[in-house]
Amino acid sequence: MIELGQLALGRLFYEREQPSKSIDSYLLIDRHSDLFPDALYEVGWVYVKSKQYDKALRALELLEQSDPSSTKTPTTRILEGNLRIRKAQAIRLAQVNGTVPQNGESQDPAVEYDKAAKIFADTHDLYMPSYNTLSALVDGNLDAAAFVEQIAGRQSHVFQTSAPIPDAAAQWLREQPDVQRVVGVETDLGTIQSDIAISEETINRLEAVLAAGDRFNVYPKLAQRRARIAQIQSDLIAIRNNLADQQLRLVDASGDLAQQSANRKQLAQAYAAMGDPERAYTDRVVATRAQYDKADGDITETETIIDATQAMSVAMRKYAIDATPPLDPSLKTTVQTTLDEAAKEAQSIEDDIAQARRDAQLGKDLAGVGDEGIKAARAVRAQLKAAQDAEQRTLTGFTSASRDRGKSSELSALGTRAQQLADNLDQTDQAIDRSIGQGMDEVKALLAQERNNLTQYKAELTEDEAEARGLGAGVLAASFKDVKAKFYDVIVRTDVGGRRRRVVAEGDTDDDLKRLNLARSRELKQLHDEFRDVLEDNTKKPSTTQKTGGVAPGRRRHASGRQHAGDQPRQADRQGRRSDQADRRHAERHAADREAG
Repeated sequence: MIELGQLALGRLFYEREQPSKSIDSYLLIDRHSDLFPDALYEVGWVYVKSKQYDKALRALELLEQSDPSSTKTPTTRILEGNLRIRKAQAIRLAQVNGTVPQNGESQDPAVEYDKAAKIFADTHDLYMPSYNTLSALVDGNLDAAAFVEQIAGRQSHVFQTSAPIPDAAAQWLREQPDVQRVVGVETDLGTIQSDIAISEETINRLEAVLAAGDRFNVYPKLAQRRARIAQIQSDLIAIRNNLADQQLRLVDASGDLAQQSANRKQLAQAYAAMGDPERAYTDRVVATRAQYDKADGDITETETIIDATQAMSVAMRKYAIDATPPLDPSLKTTVQTTLDEAAKEAQSIEDDIAQARRDAQLGKDLAGVGDEGIKAARAVRAQLKAAQDAEQRTLTGFTSASRDRGKSSELSALGTRAQQLADNLDQTDQAIDRSIGQGMDEVKALLAQERNNLTQYKAELTEDEAEARGLGAGVLAASFKDVKAKFYDVIVRTDVGGRRRRVVAEGDTDDDLKRLNLARSRELKQLHDEFRDVLEDNTKKPSTTQKTGGVAPGRRRHASGRQHAGDQPRQADRQGRRSDQADRRHAERHAADREAG
């Protein structure tokens, strides 16, 4: 609210012809604010009105750097070019008047004229492709529906089958109110499509895991608890083996006891040969997922190649359309056909890449599902527990025949307690297994229901997309004309600016030539006026040679001689002074003209 207030104050001071207060209000807006570009744009006009062209140029340059994609960019660039022309005129006027610039730096109008010409030419070249594309769309040579996805940012494929509309045109189209509504609808549809795709992928992954029929690792948290139970069972097996061996040393093993002991020892050796089943399982999962990660990296490299090929395709399509001179129609058709075929093949590759990425993700999910090592370890552990239970019951019956009845009773009590712990662990594991089975059944039913819902959602999305695409194409077709008119205005203004720059520069040259001719004429006239007496004195008058009758020749000679004797020194002095004054004035004018030039 404070920044909006400062912006309003700047506008009010501008209207009240108070530029300094207006500039101060605009500059109070923080440069990180989203209103800073507006403040820069308006403060630039305040500087223009105050004829502070250098500050206006700095404000416009900062505006272009802070918001290069703004729709005000062409206006600011054209304004910058015109300011360069005005600055060049001011520099030239200062040179003519012989005044020193305020900053004390020597400047050249030609440099500013060149900068203005470059700005107008670059702006023209930047927006001319957008104007040409929109002209083709307005003329009906291109289908507006093909650009709805690009305007809305819903590109389903990287490799496009048609040349994309220039970014400047797309940005200006998005500023249209009707197009903004189209973009909003397409954005919502894109979000829905993305959610449906994610949901479908999740359902596929869950169904694949359930189809494996593995109850040990389907729920990660429960799998961790079962892994802890398995570790405790392994430790308990070692303890029970030690207790059974101590009891066997106190009794005479024969008959069923000997057979049970041999069976238990054989299973214990087989279980020990497996090492640590849980750790081995973890190592196998890590190795499998590392292989899928490597495959994912290869997929990423393939996508990079597709991106590079897409960039080349866009450049070739643009060249085929905008080539100067135009390409031969047959060659242009061949290029378009070849690129269309390549685009179809590339889109097929993109679909395969997407499927490969989904398979890699599913493989990582199933890396720990259905592991044969874990299954074998759990089976051997269950058999070993049953063998230990049978041996423990038999050893308990041999307590009375032990060589150390007290020791045997103590070992038998510990063995019975260990058996109870093993039973409790087994019951807990079975309870978790039953919960997993029940949960899997519920998930299967839920997934079946959600898949039906997903099918319905996809059908509704297809209908909505078709309707939105048709409405969007109509809105875009109407908006193309308005945006084309804006680009046409920019193109015309850049052409006018460039022509104005040439006219002003040529006018400066003509003014310099006129000034030099005028100075030359003035100098010749002044010299003629200053040396008029000398020219008249050196010219013989006809009257002095013809009117000689009535005067004696001697008298004429005497008079002539008297005039020559008396007037000649004064005339020479007068001519010398006039010559010195003329030389001095000529040198002063030459120095002044050299400074002005």
